[in-house]
Amino acid sequence: MITIIILLILIAISIRYYKENFNYDYWKIRNVKFLKPLPIFGNYLPAFLMQMSTGKLLEKIHRHYENEPYVGFYIFNKPYLLIKDPKIIQSILVKDFTKFNNRSTASVIENDFIGTYSLFALKDTEWKVLRSKVLPFFSTKQMKLMFELITDVGEHLNEEIKQIYNKKTNIFETKDTAGKFASDIIAACVYGIPPPNEFLQISKSIFEPSVIRNFELNSFFFMKIFASIFKFTFIGRKATNYLRMLFWNIINTREMEVQHNSKMKQDNFLNFLIELRKNKEISLTHDKLVAQAIIFFTAGIEGPATAISQGLYHIALNSNIQRRLRKEIKQALADNNNELTFENIKELPYLDACVRESFRMAIALPFLDRQASEDYKVPGTDLIIEKGMGIFISLYGMHYDPKYFPNPNKFDPERFLTNKSKLNQFAYLPFGAGPRNCIGARFANIQVKIGLINVLKDFQVEAAKKIDEPFKAHPRGFFYTLANGYDLRFKKDDDIND
Repeated sequence: MITIIILLILIAISIRYYKENFNYDYWKIRNVKFLKPLPIFGNYLPAFLMQMSTGKLLEKIHRHYENEPYVGFYIFNKPYLLIKDPKIIQSILVKDFTKFNNRSTASVIENDFIGTYSLFALKDTEWKVLRSKVLPFFSTKQMKLMFELITDVGEHLNEEIKQIYNKKTNIFETKDTAGKFASDIIAACVYGIPPPNEFLQISKSIFEPSVIRNFELNSFFFMKIFASIFKFTFIGRKATNYLRMLFWNIINTREMEVQHNSKMKQDNFLNFLIELRKNKEISLTHDKLVAQAIIFFTAGIEGPATAISQGLYHIALNSNIQRRLRKEIKQALADNNNELTFENIKELPYLDACVRESFRMAIALPFLDRQASEDYKVPGTDLIIEKGMGIFISLYGMHYDPKYFPNPNKFDPERFLTNKSKLNQFAYLPFGAGPRNCIGARFANIQVKIGLINVLKDFQVEAAKKIDEPFKAHPRGFFYTLANGYDLRFKKDDDIND
């Protein structure tokens, strides 16, 4: 009898706890269209079970209630709002940025100095001060200095492709080749070192889809209690330990060198940060300094590598696009003594359009997120976004929305040329927008352009095997990762008739 009473009490307590902590009436009360949630998991079960990627889930939510400006949903017991209307997106990211200046997914997690101290995660005044101090490194002057380093790496890429061409197989896997190219650039421009052999493998350990990494990242973004219990880190323990040790050694060596020089040459990002430590306006501890170096490692490799590899595959499938792009590249080289400069690379409009289209179709981090710092009335509606509410924007939802990009699964650079004036700039957000946009957007853009130029200036590319389109995201990839890799084959100009 006592056992039954205790059991009934426990059931009653469990029911009360569930009702108090898993109340799914939040959006219904506010008359906001929402996806019907499941008990415990809300709308997140497919991503939690790795049946689809988080980015794909947010895109699926975006597709619901086509004519609504926003949709409510739940990640476990927590309500979130997904914004679909470009005007509201503009208000949140730009016009009313001060009310949404922090990321909803960022928080202090013990034992994860990268997730806590990086520019990606910092909040409020600390973020504002650090960004203002780091921004000069990405100025036009600095981009010009780094352009030569990037073109040197591009020439090495061209030589590697020539070696592949001379092999009997003459086939290369685009993601690995593009990843090595991007990691070599990061080594040169961001850290001022020859590329370590481990760089590409470390990058793969961060981004390649796996059950463990998916659970780590889900914990970091949405289940922080697990991140604390299991001591998960944003980039994984292996990558954290390796990069932390590598950068500490570099920093210690250069700080010793500074003792013999009045000023360190600021030709790479790490030297720039070391000099920045002398600034009394900002507290840049060893861990904070390393966190910035590591976050640019992660952002500077995966994003450009994804855009280059997927862009090349689309170009390989579209002979007219490839013919026009190669003609523009070869003409520009012929007009400039076979050299490209920071200035004349801007005079390649079709290349620019192809790069923009590549970034539309392939973004490593598939969403933007913000958190309301105060109650906020959504312009043109009666909805009040309450303080603390998390806001999401699905980049794949926006970029593949036929309202803004007709025939969205088609690789069509023309949409950034003849139809450029019709494009809604807040429907195209590969680097975000507003004060918290991607600080390295121009750097990434140059990387991708130099990569494509050095592949296509001497070679035509064709698909070694056909992949079903549209490209499918790997269900275990938290970041955007293709479900299948793809191979390209080269043909030299001497082998073909243009």
